[in-house]
Amino acid sequence: MKIREPTKKEVSEIARLESKKSGVEIEQVREWLSDSFISVVDDYITDCPGYAGKVISVVWSGSPNIYNVYTVSSSGLVCQEPELT
Repeated sequence: MKIREPTKKEVSEIARLESKKSGVEIEQVREWLSDSFISVVDDYITDCPGYAGKVISVVWSGSPNIYNVYTVSSSGLVCQEPELT
């Protein structure tokens, strides 16, 4: 499994999604993203049946405990919510 930096298109997709979710102007979200750590895995596969495909993670610049994980579905980028146990 290889980790890479995001493309400009991927960053734009995250910015659009986060702007829509939060109501924050897209340019502000783009600025936050430019200060954050973003990594992409194109060929992620879970240990059991579930998900295979691209995973994008963002560790926001405010703190390492502020992060989002995104997957790709037929409708586009999806922000994954953590499962609470």
